[in-house]
Amino acid sequence: MAGVRIRRACVGLALLVVLAGLFLSGCTAGGERGEKAEVLVINVGKGDAILVKTRGRAYLIDAAKAERWGMVQSMLKQEGVTSLNGVFLTHTDKDHAGGLTPLAQSGIEVGAWYASGYCLDYGHGEKHPAVQAAALRGREVTWLYAGDGVDGLFDVLAPFVAATDKDDNNSLVMMLNAGGGKVLLAGDMEFPEEEALLNSGAALGCDILKVANHADNDTMSEAFANAARPKLALISTDPYEKTGTPDAGLLSRLEAVGTQVYRTDFTEAGLRATLEAGGAKVESVSWNARPARCETVSISEIDVAGDRLTLRNAGGEAVALDGWYLYSSRGGEFFAFPAGTQLSAGASATVGGRSAGTVDFLWDEKRVIHKSKEDVLTLYDSWGRAVSSVAANG
Repeated sequence: MAGVRIRRACVGLALLVVLAGLFLSGCTAGGERGEKAEVLVINVGKGDAILVKTRGRAYLIDAAKAERWGMVQSMLKQEGVTSLNGVFLTHTDKDHAGGLTPLAQSGIEVGAWYASGYCLDYGHGEKHPAVQAAALRGREVTWLYAGDGVDGLFDVLAPFVAATDKDDNNSLVMMLNAGGGKVLLAGDMEFPEEEALLNSGAALGCDILKVANHADNDTMSEAFANAARPKLALISTDPYEKTGTPDAGLLSRLEAVGTQVYRTDFTEAGLRATLEAGGAKVESVSWNARPARCETVSISEIDVAGDRLTLRNAGGEAVALDGWYLYSSRGGEFFAFPAGTQLSAGASATVGGRSAGTVDFLWDEKRVIHKSKEDVLTLYDSWGRAVSSVAANG
């Protein structure tokens, strides 16, 4: 699919209308008077999934790994979000893009799909994860470049040119203007894209910064820290998944410009940053009424040749599998159980690919379990917690 490309010139009239409305209503430059903007960085480990809510609208920036979809899904439900005005993919790394297909397969409405205009591996082709997700909804992707804008809220600052080294440097970098302030959303950009951004002359000053690339040592130069000077910085990482993050040098450079730093790995469910009347604050987010992990349902058998697996409920009560899913590590295949699915006490159910013959649940993939190489099949509950995991060919 060719998709759509927005340029600043195409939205100039809309921008003039917005500016006129702001003037007539006596609003601040950062948004409508009294409005609030919330940026919720979900704790998905080393990955990004960021929910933005403002002016009665909701957006998701990245969707984490496919296997972390339950965490994203549960947070959207906890926040009362059943419809997203837009979904942005900053770049195609799996810890940002993996959850797009599960999102597209869910019942959550999506108004528009956006992605960085440059991509190292997929271009704008059908294998691009945003293209695949949008196609499941019969939609196309809007490709974004420096100078574009979205909904009078997001100014696209980068990318400028296609990076040929790493897709991190093709990251979509945006400035959110809302709540009387600014939030710089930096994707996974590393020093090369950061330098291009500095050289562009773009205004980088912000109240809140979503630190790039999980605060690794390949981003946040002294020059960039001085240009942005955020009051608050949000880091989405897990040092057990990505050793050395957050980088000590990066933290010291933020400290030198007076920035308060917050980390998702110090929270249960994530970080909520709020901008209101130009004031910024951050609070930790916890899960509401999360039940204990189910101990009775497991993957009881794997048939590699038959490309199927069996689930068994060894407990004395039926278990609702709404929101539960299976993930295959070798090929990254994802299967979500249909709404209303229950596994009765003492019962078993089979799940298999297209060649598996008669099964209780069709995992609609040509091949799910690798025939010869190690493939780990994991069952997750609706909260993104691993319930059972079995290695095939290990």
